[in-house]
Amino acid sequence: MVLIAMAGMLSRAVARPGAGVTWYGESSLESRMTHDPQTGDTQDIRNKSEQHSSDCQDLYSEQTNHADPNGFHDSDDIDWSNDKGDSAYQQVTWNRDPNGNVTRRTTTSWTDPDGNRTTVWIDEVWDPASGKYKWKNGGSRRDKVPPLSEPHWSGAITVTETLNDVSNSGDCPGVANVFDLQCSATNSVSIQGLITARLRPTGPEALITRKYRHTTGGQYSVTGRVRCNQAWHGFKHEGNSRVTEEGQTSERGGVSVSVNTDGRYEIKFRAPELQGFSTTTGSDSVSNPCAQINRSDSTGPWRTPTSWPVYSVEVSGQVDPKHADSVSGQRVRQMGKMTETITWSFTKRPRCPKPQSP
Repeated sequence: MVLIAMAGMLSRAVARPGAGVTWYGESSLESRMTHDPQTGDTQDIRNKSEQHSSDCQDLYSEQTNHADPNGFHDSDDIDWSNDKGDSAYQQVTWNRDPNGNVTRRTTTSWTDPDGNRTTVWIDEVWDPASGKYKWKNGGSRRDKVPPLSEPHWSGAITVTETLNDVSNSGDCPGVANVFDLQCSATNSVSIQGLITARLRPTGPEALITRKYRHTTGGQYSVTGRVRCNQAWHGFKHEGNSRVTEEGQTSERGGVSVSVNTDGRYEIKFRAPELQGFSTTTGSDSVSNPCAQINRSDSTGPWRTPTSWPVYSVEVSGQVDPKHADSVSGQRVRQMGKMTETITWSFTKRPRCPKPQSP
């Protein structure tokens, strides 16, 4: 895998005052592309903005785009709240599978100052014949959430999983009538997992994103000499195989931050089930002049659906009495050859903080 390009931009902006209201905020743009000669190119773009006003309005927006040979996953999120305790959010996600089928889900939620929330969602399928999205499913619900008039936690927790292992397997194809035989064979395993839950000041639900990539592969090379027609000739047999499982999703979900009377705190959330695809590729080549063989074959890519279950995360710690309104930390643990790192930082935010000057 080769990193083709990576760019980032961070800017701080001050919106023009209107009706005595001034907006302050930040925006950022990140782009990343990787090239994989076996499974194809992958591109990730993230564009986010955070704005606060002098009359206690908050406005957050984030757009993410992920594209790979299996399709794409795009997400567009907007969160808003005002000084009265009203809040709203809208999330639109698009998904395309390897067969070109495109689905769209739109979720819209409103919450009044008393914590009465109404959420509506619509699932649609793209119809190429009409050039429009068609209704598939939908629904609504009403529930009660803590009102924004109360101080509440905001911040983020991130889970990363990493593993990169290459080992000699010694598993080479058997070869007859080859002299000075030399063989090398390796197996490789790579895991890249990322879960992020961002709890914003605009409401009780976090934006949870999850992506995962798991690659297993093997390659072998056999060289030697063969003799025919009273002469020696070079022999070579080499090949490789690889299976890549990957997926990405984002949705809204709860993040619980609780503090006991003894100062012990707990943070809990559940990352959503992840749907993805498994891609299999391989190649095999043989050069044997004495057998009049000179071939090179490749297989795949073959793609099949796969999935990963809900992932539960729970961390705990002790509140620093000097900073009772903030909790942060990191936990690193080894799970076999894989390393899991969890990092978190949350602050109990008053309803209407004073905007910072640029």
